[in-house]
Amino acid sequence: MPAYVTVAAAAETLGVKRRTIWRLINQGQLRAIANPIDRRAKLVSQEDVEKLAVPGIKGPMGDGSHYPWPSTVGAADLGVSSDEVEEWLEANWRPR
Repeated sequence: MPAYVTVAAAAETLGVKRRTIWRLINQGQLRAIANPIDRRAKLVSQEDVEKLAVPGIKGPMGDGSHYPWPSTVGAADLGVSSDEVEEWLEANWRPR
């Protein structure tokens, strides 16, 4: 039988908040079962948590990253200067 850990223990192992673990469960990226002692709680597959914790093993994002959160793209990554963003907002944004 596979080993399972609590959501809190999984979050501590990965260095993230419990909310992140719940998001990964809801997205189907972490396997979880109902805790037989407390049906409101979930137990997460320890194997899945260990895969996320080890660098170099393909994580849920499919990019080889072990981080369980998606990378973000900012305006600086797109080659857009803050002046251009500010000009666009002044020209196009209208409060309701």
